[in-house]
Amino acid sequence: MTILIQKWIVFCGDVSNVIFGKNRSLNPSRYMQCFFVLLLLSSASLFGEERPLQNRPHLTPENVLGSAFSRDVFKDIKVAIVGYCPPAPILRNYNPVNLTDQYFFLVPSPCVQVCTHNGIKFLSISHIYGGAPSSALVEDLAYYGIKYILAYGFAGGLGTKGVKKGDLYLVNASLVRDGTTPHYTKEEVVYPDAWLNQKILDTAQQNSSLGNIHLLQVMTDDAIYQEYESDLDEAVAHNCDIVNLDCSHLFAASKYVGIAATQFGVVSNAREPAGDEKTDDLANTLIRDDASPENPLIRVNDIIQFYVETLLPEL
Repeated sequence: MTILIQKWIVFCGDVSNVIFGKNRSLNPSRYMQCFFVLLLLSSASLFGEERPLQNRPHLTPENVLGSAFSRDVFKDIKVAIVGYCPPAPILRNYNPVNLTDQYFFLVPSPCVQVCTHNGIKFLSISHIYGGAPSSALVEDLAYYGIKYILAYGFAGGLGTKGVKKGDLYLVNASLVRDGTTPHYTKEEVVYPDAWLNQKILDTAQQNSSLGNIHLLQVMTDDAIYQEYESDLDEAVAHNCDIVNLDCSHLFAASKYVGIAATQFGVVSNAREPAGDEKTDDLANTLIRDDASPENPLIRVNDIIQFYVETLLPEL
């Protein structure tokens, strides 16, 4: 063992000499050994999975938000309930307090409220659409010390597993396409927090109004008005059951900053066998206080009530 250590020390010395241009008397074979080790080390540092972003991003929450707001603005809050859709009407029951300042770089202040239930405060954030606002929000939440993101929203069903309009889904994986997500990961599939998903499934048994919850894989798209049959066929070919604009960005950015996140949502429209897709239910979400049963926000109320009254005390 002593001899091996001595040889390793000598080899490290040779590598150092190669770096600093010393000891030109090294034989070519030894020189190439040292050079090859240095090449491997540099490749690992440049292309390793642990560095999905540049070493020094030009803008960060610290240098954008930090000049205006301290990290402890929301010091008593560790959960953000984030709507990738309009806010659920039931949120009005949780003593919402509007904020005057814009604490999140890409989210207008009217979309952010501090709510309270049984003495527990949480952030309610709504109208988050697409990768750039979603990932920036996640990084901003990490700056403020938020630990959990409980997301809700809508997804289009792809005609698999008998999923139909009005069904509830819990995302268990998201296919990555182009857009924002590749800035945070090189993986082709990203995942929600496994512990948080299991916690939802376990505690959902206490809430009979939820009914059946489908565990589904989603394809995260980038342009809501540019989804074609070929895109949906690609999603099904990659074992996806639903499509939305949210999940891969949310999951990748959350993992990057160390926040536990998932999405629990409603299938708002479903692909018909012939390829037709009915979208009229989405239009109902645009009308304030639309209480018609076709409005998927009515079903979202059940998710929010579960989040706030059952899950939140467990976190």
